[in-house]
Amino acid sequence: LRQHLLELIAKRFARNAGNAEELAEALVSQEQRANQAERLAELGVFSSAVAHEVRNPLGVLSAELRLLEYEKVDPETIKSMRDQIQRAERFVEDLLRYGRPRPLEIRAVDITALVDLAYSTARAAYSDEELEISLEKQGMSSEIAIELDQAQMLEVLVVLFDNAILELRGKGDGRIEVSCEHHSGRLHLSLEDNGRGIPREIRPRLFEPFVTGRTRGGPKGGTGLGLAIA
Repeated sequence: LRQHLLELIAKRFARNAGNAEELAEALVSQEQRANQAERLAELGVFSSAVAHEVRNPLGVLSAELRLLEYEKVDPETIKSMRDQIQRAERFVEDLLRYGRPRPLEIRAVDITALVDLAYSTARAAYSDEELEISLEKQGMSSEIAIELDQAQMLEVLVVLFDNAILELRGKGDGRIEVSCEHHSGRLHLSLEDNGRGIPREIRPRLFEPFVTGRTRGGPKGGTGLGLAIA
């Protein structure tokens, strides 16, 4: 397949004289894409193996935990153990989502409605807390239909909203602003909150896996995979 693609590129650029440099750049780009595809395939196999090896003992631990509940073990101990099991399960799910990206399913979607759904989904994770956070939308007063993968774009927005909400918990005057702009047939969607901002030391590596500004042992400790998945 790679050889066939290289031949197609060569035929396309050979029609015009003096395109040797462009042809070389195209070949390098194609080679880089092929190498990236190979790395993703290897990562998918690795993620599946890790998930299998971790899920089995987690299932056993969950079953044993239910037995401890029946035996009236200290509820605080049970809760602490269940929280740790759920944290490990979330990590496994995140690892699978990062290592095995789904194919895109493109269709026309109302981005305004999708933003509302993503915000309510992210906020539902904090249903037991009083959140003083307002959502403001700019340039989204009407339906804006664009072609995208609804499920995957929802996941991206939920990750962004979750990071913002976590930052604004307990602030008292939290604000999240989502703005939408159109440029030359493209849509630019931005999300901003009035929290402390991203720590300067991790900004250059923010979208790399396992990089996080959250403390892993704190409330809703991060795996460092959310933004990498997004």
